[in-house]
Amino acid sequence: MLVRRTVRAEEPPWKRLTDQDPISERSRLAIHRITLAEANYIRQVYVSVDVGQAAAKFNYAVSVDGKLIGLLMFEGGAVRSFRIEGQVRQSDVAYLMADLAVASERYPRLSKLVLAASLSLEMQEELERRDVRKLRYVVTTAFSRHPASMKYRGVYKLLSRERLGDLYKLNYYAPLGSTPLQDAMRQWARKYLPAK
Repeated sequence: MLVRRTVRAEEPPWKRLTDQDPISERSRLAIHRITLAEANYIRQVYVSVDVGQAAAKFNYAVSVDGKLIGLLMFEGGAVRSFRIEGQVRQSDVAYLMADLAVASERYPRLSKLVLAASLSLEMQEELERRDVRKLRYVVTTAFSRHPASMKYRGVYKLLSRERLGDLYKLNYYAPLGSTPLQDAMRQWARKYLPAK
């Protein structure tokens, strides 16, 4: 017997950023609320088939100048409590289930821009409005063959590390809401845009 899981997917109304699309400090970074079906489509196109996929409560496309650069998927509350900065927290923690950036040779650090969007003031306001509670931190989990993930370095801080055979389970966290999207865009552009 063959059992096949079907996932509803629907193409979102954005074109993806290509290497021909210019990005500058003045580019507009934005988050867009999307349906789970649209999030599923983005994941099917841009994520490896080896990565396990689960549904999330709140889903967002991330764009630069109207072009899709990534996806953020949040579970409303934290899945468990975490000790953050010396205090056990759960009720004020948003859990980032998945984040991804589209592939780009011209802009190899798009993943850091997507992560910066996940911590923005606008993201905090949106999640608080939808989850009807105050949120101060974002926590996420990565699995890696290495004891740290370069993707999160400089944006999130390592919270815990656990060895699971050949892999490491890495929990990362960061304060939520400290930077408006446009400030995040400028900071990323100054640090990561290729020199002209």
